[in-house]
Amino acid sequence: MNRKLLTSMVLLSFLMLALAGCKGPTTPVANGDSYPLVLTDSFGREVNIPKQPETIVSLSPSSTEILFALGLGDKVIGVTDACDYPEEALAIEKMGGYQGVNVEGIVAAKPDLIIADSLTTKEVVEQLASLGLPVLAIRATTLEEMLGHIELIGKAANVTAAAEELTAALRGRLAAVSDRIKDIPDSERPLVFYEVWHDALMSAGPNTFISDAIVKAGGRNMAADASTDWPMIDLELLLTKNPEVVLIGHDAQGPADVKARSNWQTVAAVINDQVYSVNPDLFSRPGPRLVDAVEEMAKLLYPDLFK
Repeated sequence: MNRKLLTSMVLLSFLMLALAGCKGPTTPVANGDSYPLVLTDSFGREVNIPKQPETIVSLSPSSTEILFALGLGDKVIGVTDACDYPEEALAIEKMGGYQGVNVEGIVAAKPDLIIADSLTTKEVVEQLASLGLPVLAIRATTLEEMLGHIELIGKAANVTAAAEELTAALRGRLAAVSDRIKDIPDSERPLVFYEVWHDALMSAGPNTFISDAIVKAGGRNMAADASTDWPMIDLELLLTKNPEVVLIGHDAQGPADVKARSNWQTVAAVINDQVYSVNPDLFSRPGPRLVDAVEEMAKLLYPDLFK
């Protein structure tokens, strides 16, 4: 099994657990925030950070990408098996992954701050916190929440100026996309099916950052009215809704495989050759590169507007 396919499969496992960018790092700027800090995380927990963090453990790929984008990569002493961007993250000690967190290793490292996200269960977060470790848990369902998390991590690590600079740049890029598509009526925006996995067919429904990215890029999410956030999609439903664009968010299959599927030949996206493979790391990680995903998707949906 090749590495990309394995990555896609463990990503799928990660998303199921969640159910129960940037051009380069900026230079961190210290802002003289007073410690101890008390910040509220996505689980509604008040997190006490006693001092400016000099050592940080990241328990998700998106958190790792945020930390490096803020210029904090030299402070990161632990990451997960899935943290592969930027390349420097590959050399950092692994303290967990999709199969679980190495609590003993984290405790032994005595980090000043741990950044977790929705893929780390609340039980693990509370276990680490009970051992006296500051754990900031973040969970993004929209791009705006992701941007807010960048600012939150910036405050926690005393690099608020760098965080503000980064989020301003990202918001500017999103605004540029919005400006180009602003005159397209909702009724004329293409219906998009985002394929998280193919066997069984799975998509990104409401309350997901992927759905929000589709909207920000000028599309309409076919699964926006699903009853769950990461729904299994019935083929009959897909044929009935007849998406105009299909985005393949995994590496197990490509456009040719999708077009060859039984009964898919009547789907508008297949008929009009609007089936695309996208980089799952851009689309599935609520970090700075999610803005790259919006820009990439907008170019696919409206090539004439983004030449």
